[in-house]
Amino acid sequence: MITLDGRLQSNLDWKAAREEALEVIAQGNTILWNIDLGLFRDLKHPLSHQSQYLSLTLSLKHFTETLWPEFQGQTRGLCLYTGNLDFSRDLPWNNEHLDNLQGWLEECFGDVSQLEEETGIAVGDFKAIKTELLHDHFLFSLFCRDAAVDYLCLLAASLPDGLPIYLNLATPKKINLWLEANLRNPDCYDRFQLLLDGGEAKTPRLKPSIAICLPSHQMRRPSQHDGIQEAMLALNERNVSFGVTPESRLTTEWDGLDYLIVTSKGVSFQGRRKLQGFCAAGGTVLTLGEPIGLEHEFAFGQWLSTR
Repeated sequence: MITLDGRLQSNLDWKAAREEALEVIAQGNTILWNIDLGLFRDLKHPLSHQSQYLSLTLSLKHFTETLWPEFQGQTRGLCLYTGNLDFSRDLPWNNEHLDNLQGWLEECFGDVSQLEEETGIAVGDFKAIKTELLHDHFLFSLFCRDAAVDYLCLLAASLPDGLPIYLNLATPKKINLWLEANLRNPDCYDRFQLLLDGGEAKTPRLKPSIAICLPSHQMRRPSQHDGIQEAMLALNERNVSFGVTPESRLTTEWDGLDYLIVTSKGVSFQGRRKLQGFCAAGGTVLTLGEPIGLEHEFAFGQWLSTR
């Protein structure tokens, strides 16, 4: 991986990087560029700062006009971000982000009474929510994921369409299994390819015979994920190997699976149709919560008691 300094203080002198690239090619290898834009920990301003955004896109434009034409044929891709999988730990913050968070929560819950019922956070209005109320809550991490990925997509729009773009995401040491799965959800990163903990994240082949169906990344309410974290822990305690697959990818990733674990409140209409297809193909759905009404369906707890 060849690193380019694209931060605001850089003069964009990449002669040394070009020489390194020539050496890599001479050895018969391809190049994965890593452009350091200071995302997100070292940004001096919040994401809404227009001059900062233009400076970052200028660095990307410089890459497009200099190194990309010369090394396009030998380039594997460009790593746009290297940092924490949990973006909430590094994302810069201001009042505009707070407004966006409040609107995001209103979109999720619709009514503050639903927010209180599911999270225990009691406020009279979404506009009364402060970051202190949510800073250690998984909802804050999901919001920051969405905000960061939206910003990365804006930056990526200034790069050539034929250039593969990577994100190098480091998993925090202390993170629960459910949150990690949601922050890794490939549906959130359509424009990007992921490098997780230094290794390339490939589409899982789901070698285990059982997998947990991850609700759509648009489903963010705790009730829509009810029981998933506990199911993951229970499977780990019994040394049961399992995969995780997003609902959107069920039909392409259920080959080899005997069981799918789903939470009934987190299944969309389209997801239900896919689960019907899974059952028709001989699979069994293990439900967390109320029964869905499928042909081959058992309660997860009932199935687990037989393990």
